[in-house]
Amino acid sequence: MPEGAANLKLDDAETEFRRRLAEKLSVRGYAGAALDRRIEELLRSGVKLTLNIDQIIGA
Repeated sequence: MPEGAANLKLDDAETEFRRRLAEKLSVRGYAGAALDRRIEELLRSGVKLTLNIDQIIGA
């Protein structure tokens, strides 16, 4: 796989992770700039980036 394609897939995965994290945090009352700050804080602190394998493979 070309390096550019690998980077694109990683960027897409991070974008999707951030989107899902934003959904979960918005339910907990975060919005706007506070939501963005909380996502950045969690990513800097080393929150686990997990993927639901069953959902990915459609099981």
